[in-house]
Amino acid sequence: MCVQRGAMRHQISSLADRADAAIIAGKGGAFKTVPGLQWNAMGRLRDGTDERGGSAGRLQAVVYGTVQGVFFRHKTKLEADRLGITGTVRNCVDGTVRVDASGDRKRLEELVTWLHHGPSCAVVEWVDVTWYTDPADQSEFRIAG
Repeated sequence: MCVQRGAMRHQISSLADRADAAIIAGKGGAFKTVPGLQWNAMGRLRDGTDERGGSAGRLQAVVYGTVQGVFFRHKTKLEADRLGITGTVRNCVDGTVRVDASGDRKRLEELVTWLHHGPSCAVVEWVDVTWYTDPADQSEFRIAG
């Protein structure tokens, strides 16, 4: 599957095979959803667990754009700590930032919303989020090498 963003073309491989549900979202642009997950009119993730309230979950997010060298990891840790989320954030060699997070589903959704813009110096092009139903066993949120 390909996602077109302006003059840039990004190749995304078989998201549906990677986890329970996934979504690709472009900042200020159209959203491409994979079955089981959708965006509501307020730009918040919805998938049926909202009606049950505070269920625990886990996500992996890959943030694309100008996201390294702009304090993205540090500010993500501050936001995760504020939300009471555990996990890790790390720079990847391809220029992206990867976030693995566990916690209350609604708090994770707030983190995803924040990841779409990040700190003021960042230019987020899109965020690829994969949701999992089993939370990871971590005690804090940390910045990984």
